[in-house]
Amino acid sequence: MRLLDGPPDAFVSGLWFIGMVVWFVKLAGLLPFLDQVLRYGLRSHQSVQGRYTLTDKVAWTSFYLTGFLLNSLSCLILSPNSGRDAIVRALWGIHLARRLGECLFLHRFSQGRKTMFLWSLGMAYYVTAQLTILVEVSSMTSHEEKIRTRQLADGFGVALFVYGNIMQHQSHRALAHLEPVDSRRSKYGVPRGGWFEYIACPHYLAEILVYVGLGLLRPRGILSSWIQLGFVVMNLSDSALQTRAWYRMTFDAKLLPRNQKGIFPLVL
Repeated sequence: MRLLDGPPDAFVSGLWFIGMVVWFVKLAGLLPFLDQVLRYGLRSHQSVQGRYTLTDKVAWTSFYLTGFLLNSLSCLILSPNSGRDAIVRALWGIHLARRLGECLFLHRFSQGRKTMFLWSLGMAYYVTAQLTILVEVSSMTSHEEKIRTRQLADGFGVALFVYGNIMQHQSHRALAHLEPVDSRRSKYGVPRGGWFEYIACPHYLAEILVYVGLGLLRPRGILSSWIQLGFVVMNLSDSALQTRAWYRMTFDAKLLPRNQKGIFPLVL
Protein backbone atom coordinates (compact mmCIF):
# COMPACT_ATOMS: atom_id res chain seq x y z
CA MET A 1 0.00 0.00 0.00
CA ARG A 2 1.42 3.38 -1.04
CA LEU A 3 0.66 6.43 1.10
CA LEU A 4 1.52 10.12 0.80
CA ASP A 5 3.67 9.80 -2.32
CA GLY A 6 5.07 12.73 -4.28
CA PRO A 7 3.50 16.16 -3.57
CA PRO A 8 2.80 15.56 0.15
CA ASP A 9 6.56 15.56 0.74
CA ALA A 10 6.54 19.23 -0.25
CA PHE A 11 3.74 19.84 2.26
CA VAL A 12 5.59 18.13 5.11
CA SER A 13 8.80 19.91 4.13
CA GLY A 14 6.86 23.16 4.35
CA LEU A 15 5.79 22.37 7.90
CA TRP A 16 9.38 21.80 8.99
CA PHE A 17 10.49 24.94 7.15
CA ILE A 18 7.92 27.00 9.02
CA GLY A 19 9.28 25.57 12.27
CA MET A 20 12.80 26.56 11.26
CA VAL A 21 11.70 30.10 10.44
CA VAL A 22 9.94 30.47 13.80
CA TRP A 23 13.01 29.24 15.67
CA PHE A 24 15.28 31.53 13.67
CA VAL A 25 13.08 34.50 14.61
CA LYS A 26 13.30 33.37 18.24
CA LEU A 27 17.09 33.05 18.13
CA ALA A 28 17.47 36.41 16.39
CA GLY A 29 15.36 38.10 19.04
CA LEU A 30 13.08 39.66 16.43
CA LEU A 31 10.00 38.77 18.49
CA PRO A 32 11.07 38.72 22.17
CA PHE A 33 7.84 37.10 23.37
CA LEU A 34 8.78 33.89 21.50
CA ASP A 35 11.58 33.23 23.99
CA GLN A 36 8.98 33.20 26.75
CA VAL A 37 6.39 31.19 24.84
CA LEU A 38 8.83 28.53 23.60
CA ARG A 39 10.90 28.23 26.78
CA TYR A 40 11.38 24.77 28.29
CA GLY A 41 13.93 22.81 30.29
CA LEU A 42 15.97 24.07 33.23
CA ARG A 43 14.79 27.66 32.91
CA SER A 44 11.10 26.99 32.41
CA HIS A 45 10.17 26.55 36.07
CA GLN A 46 11.29 30.11 36.73
CA SER A 47 8.50 31.59 34.63
CA VAL A 48 5.92 28.96 33.65
CA GLN A 49 3.29 28.58 36.29
CA GLY A 50 -0.47 28.34 36.31
CA ARG A 51 -3.36 25.98 36.28
CA TYR A 52 -3.12 24.85 32.65
CA THR A 53 0.35 23.40 32.65
CA LEU A 54 1.84 19.91 32.67
CA THR A 55 4.88 18.58 34.49
CA ASP A 56 7.86 17.73 32.32
CA LYS A 57 7.43 14.03 33.06
CA VAL A 58 3.81 13.94 31.95
CA ALA A 59 4.52 16.04 28.85
CA TRP A 60 7.57 14.13 27.61
CA THR A 61 6.01 10.75 28.37
CA SER A 62 2.95 11.69 26.33
CA PHE A 63 5.14 12.80 23.42
CA TYR A 64 7.03 9.52 23.16
CA LEU A 65 3.96 7.40 23.86
CA THR A 66 2.08 9.14 21.05
CA GLY A 67 4.99 8.72 18.66
CA PHE A 68 5.40 5.05 19.55
CA LEU A 69 1.68 4.31 19.12
CA LEU A 70 1.53 6.11 15.77
CA ASN A 71 4.56 4.22 14.48
CA SER A 72 3.19 0.91 15.73
CA LEU A 73 -0.12 1.61 14.04
CA SER A 74 1.61 2.38 10.74
CA CYS A 75 3.47 -0.92 10.97
CA LEU A 76 0.19 -2.79 11.49
CA ILE A 77 -1.85 -1.22 8.70
CA LEU A 78 0.80 -0.40 6.07
CA SER A 79 2.86 -3.17 4.50
CA PRO A 80 6.53 -2.25 3.92
CA ASN A 81 7.53 -1.48 0.35
CA SER A 82 11.10 -2.71 0.83
CA GLY A 83 13.56 -4.00 3.39
CA ARG A 84 14.76 -0.49 4.13
CA ASP A 85 11.17 0.61 4.62
CA ALA A 86 10.78 -1.97 7.39
CA ILE A 87 14.17 -1.06 8.89
CA VAL A 88 13.33 2.66 9.08
CA ARG A 89 10.06 2.01 10.87
CA ALA A 90 11.65 -0.52 13.22
CA LEU A 91 14.54 1.77 14.16
CA TRP A 92 12.23 4.73 14.73
CA GLY A 93 10.04 2.54 16.93
CA ILE A 94 13.06 1.33 18.93
CA HIS A 95 14.21 4.91 19.50
CA LEU A 96 10.76 5.99 20.68
CA ALA A 97 10.39 2.95 22.94
CA ARG A 98 13.78 3.62 24.56
CA ARG A 99 12.96 7.26 25.16
CA LEU A 100 9.57 6.32 26.59
CA GLY A 101 11.23 3.84 28.97
CA GLU A 102 13.73 6.49 30.08
CA CYS A 103 10.92 8.95 30.79
CA LEU A 104 9.11 6.39 32.91
CA PHE A 105 12.00 4.76 34.77
CA LEU A 106 15.25 6.74 34.46
CA HIS A 107 14.92 10.50 34.18
CA ARG A 108 14.89 12.77 37.19
CA PHE A 109 12.93 15.62 35.68
CA SER A 110 13.44 19.24 36.64
CA GLN A 111 10.71 21.37 38.19
CA GLY A 112 9.97 22.76 34.73
CA ARG A 113 6.42 22.78 33.44
CA LYS A 114 4.98 23.06 29.97
CA THR A 115 2.05 25.20 28.99
CA MET A 116 -0.72 23.53 27.05
CA PHE A 117 0.40 25.54 24.03
CA LEU A 118 3.95 24.22 24.24
CA TRP A 119 2.61 20.70 24.87
CA SER A 120 0.48 21.01 21.73
CA LEU A 121 3.55 22.00 19.71
CA GLY A 122 5.40 18.97 21.07
CA MET A 123 2.56 16.67 20.08
CA ALA A 124 2.48 18.27 16.64
CA TYR A 125 6.21 17.58 16.31
CA TYR A 126 5.85 13.83 16.83
CA VAL A 127 2.79 13.60 14.58
CA THR A 128 4.71 15.42 11.83
CA ALA A 129 7.78 13.24 12.45
CA GLN A 130 5.67 10.13 11.88
CA LEU A 131 4.14 11.72 8.79
CA THR A 132 7.67 12.30 7.52
CA ILE A 133 8.49 8.62 8.00
CA LEU A 134 5.38 7.62 6.03
CA VAL A 135 6.09 10.05 3.20
CA GLU A 136 9.58 8.74 2.80
CA VAL A 137 9.10 5.03 3.22
CA SER A 138 6.35 5.18 0.59
CA SER A 139 8.98 6.45 -1.87
CA MET A 140 11.36 3.53 -1.34
CA THR A 141 11.61 0.93 -4.08
CA SER A 142 13.38 -2.41 -4.07
CA HIS A 143 15.73 -1.54 -6.96
CA GLU A 144 17.40 1.15 -4.82
CA GLU A 145 18.68 -1.54 -2.48
CA LYS A 146 20.79 -3.01 -5.30
CA ILE A 147 22.93 0.10 -5.63
CA ARG A 148 26.23 -0.38 -3.81
CA THR A 149 26.54 3.24 -2.71
CA ARG A 150 23.02 3.03 -1.34
CA GLN A 151 24.00 -0.02 0.68
CA LEU A 152 27.05 1.75 2.11
CA ALA A 153 24.90 4.72 3.11
CA ASP A 154 22.42 2.35 4.73
CA GLY A 155 25.15 0.65 6.76
CA PHE A 156 26.61 3.95 7.90
CA GLY A 157 23.12 5.21 8.75
CA VAL A 158 22.36 2.21 10.94
CA ALA A 159 25.75 2.56 12.66
CA LEU A 160 25.13 6.25 13.40
CA PHE A 161 21.65 5.47 14.68
CA VAL A 162 22.91 2.76 17.03
CA TYR A 163 25.82 4.87 18.31
CA GLY A 164 23.55 7.88 18.82
CA ASN A 165 21.13 5.85 20.91
CA ILE A 166 23.91 4.33 23.03
CA MET A 167 25.55 7.74 23.53
CA GLN A 168 22.24 9.34 24.48
CA HIS A 169 21.33 6.60 26.95
CA GLN A 170 24.73 6.79 28.62
CA SER A 171 24.36 10.57 28.91
CA HIS A 172 20.89 10.24 30.39
CA ARG A 173 22.12 7.69 32.93
CA ALA A 174 24.93 10.02 33.96
CA LEU A 175 22.49 12.91 34.41
CA ALA A 176 20.03 10.75 36.34
CA HIS A 177 22.68 9.73 38.87
CA LEU A 178 24.18 13.16 39.53
CA GLU A 179 24.67 14.19 43.12
CA PRO A 180 23.92 17.84 43.99
CA VAL A 181 26.97 20.04 44.46
CA ASP A 182 25.27 22.04 47.21
CA SER A 183 21.80 20.88 48.23
CA ARG A 184 21.14 24.23 49.92
CA ARG A 185 21.47 26.14 46.62
CA SER A 186 20.41 23.63 43.97
CA LYS A 187 19.35 20.01 43.62
CA TYR A 188 21.47 19.69 40.49
CA GLY A 189 25.02 18.52 40.02
CA VAL A 190 27.72 19.07 37.42
CA PRO A 191 28.08 16.21 34.92
CA ARG A 192 31.71 15.34 34.21
CA GLY A 193 33.57 12.71 32.21
CA GLY A 194 33.18 11.40 28.68
CA TRP A 195 31.45 13.74 26.26
CA PHE A 196 30.51 16.08 29.11
CA GLU A 197 34.12 17.26 29.17
CA TYR A 198 33.64 18.72 25.70
CA ILE A 199 29.96 19.72 25.49
CA ALA A 200 27.25 20.52 28.01
CA CYS A 201 24.58 18.45 26.25
CA PRO A 202 25.96 15.27 24.65
CA HIS A 203 22.44 13.82 24.74
CA TYR A 204 21.42 16.54 22.27
CA LEU A 205 24.33 15.78 19.95
CA ALA A 206 23.35 12.11 20.18
CA GLU A 207 19.79 13.00 19.14
CA ILE A 208 21.16 14.74 16.07
CA LEU A 209 23.24 11.65 15.21
CA VAL A 210 20.08 9.54 15.43
CA TYR A 211 18.31 11.78 12.92
CA VAL A 212 21.32 11.84 10.59
CA GLY A 213 21.40 8.05 10.70
CA LEU A 214 17.71 7.81 9.84
CA GLY A 215 18.15 10.42 7.10
CA LEU A 216 20.82 8.31 5.41
CA LEU A 217 18.39 5.40 5.29
CA ARG A 218 15.78 7.40 3.44
CA PRO A 219 15.53 7.70 -0.34
CA ARG A 220 17.30 10.40 -2.28
CA GLY A 221 15.27 13.31 -3.53
CA ILE A 222 13.21 13.53 -0.34
CA LEU A 223 13.54 16.91 1.40
CA SER A 224 11.39 16.57 4.49
CA SER A 225 13.80 14.48 6.57
CA TRP A 226 16.70 16.88 6.00
CA ILE A 227 14.61 19.97 6.71
CA GLN A 228 13.42 18.18 9.85
CA LEU A 229 17.07 17.65 10.76
CA GLY A 230 17.71 21.38 10.28
CA PHE A 231 14.85 22.17 12.65
CA VAL A 232 16.17 19.70 15.23
CA VAL A 233 19.70 21.18 15.03
CA MET A 234 18.38 24.71 15.56
CA ASN A 235 16.11 23.70 18.42
CA LEU A 236 18.66 21.60 20.29
CA SER A 237 21.50 24.07 19.72
CA ASP A 238 19.38 26.82 21.27
CA SER A 239 18.52 24.63 24.26
CA ALA A 240 22.13 23.45 24.68
CA LEU A 241 23.49 27.01 24.76
CA GLN A 242 20.87 27.96 27.34
CA THR A 243 21.81 24.92 29.42
CA ARG A 244 25.52 25.80 29.23
CA ALA A 245 24.74 29.37 30.31
CA TRP A 246 22.63 28.03 33.20
CA TYR A 247 25.52 25.85 34.41
CA ARG A 248 27.84 28.85 34.41
CA MET A 249 25.32 30.99 36.22
CA THR A 250 24.55 28.34 38.86
CA PHE A 251 27.90 26.72 39.64
CA ASP A 252 31.42 27.87 40.42
CA ALA A 253 33.57 28.01 37.28
CA LYS A 254 36.12 25.71 38.96
CA LEU A 255 33.59 22.88 38.85
CA LEU A 256 33.01 23.15 35.11
CA PRO A 257 35.14 21.87 32.21
CA ARG A 258 37.29 24.77 31.04
CA ASN A 259 36.78 24.50 27.27
CA GLN A 260 33.29 23.00 27.25
CA LYS A 261 30.98 24.02 24.40
CA GLY A 262 27.23 23.65 24.22
CA ILE A 263 26.47 20.92 21.67
CA PHE A 264 29.26 20.61 19.05
CA PRO A 265 32.82 20.07 20.39
CA LEU A 266 35.19 22.96 19.64
CA VAL A 267 32.50 24.76 17.61
CA LEU A 268 29.28 25.73 19.43
